[in-house]
Amino acid sequence: MPVLRTKTNRMWLPDALRGLALLNMLAYHAMYDWVYVFGHASRWYDIWAPGAMLAAIYLLELYCAVGFSFRWQSGLQRMG
Repeated sequence: MPVLRTKTNRMWLPDALRGLALLNMLAYHAMYDWVYVFGHASRWYDIWAPGAMLAAIYLLELYCAVGFSFRWQSGLQRMG
């Protein structure tokens, strides 16, 4: 799958994935603050539930993998 580039020669797919990971991380932490810091009740948000733990791990892996893999890939493209 080719990575499409913008007019400034930036790859848009890594930027889009980074943005998605950042928005997910912000939403996750905002809900944590809303429930556990400010004490508002939530029926569906529980950080000790297995699904929430998997979501947190997924968000962390996505955030790290997108940043490192595309940085490494762009370095390889420069080397030829």
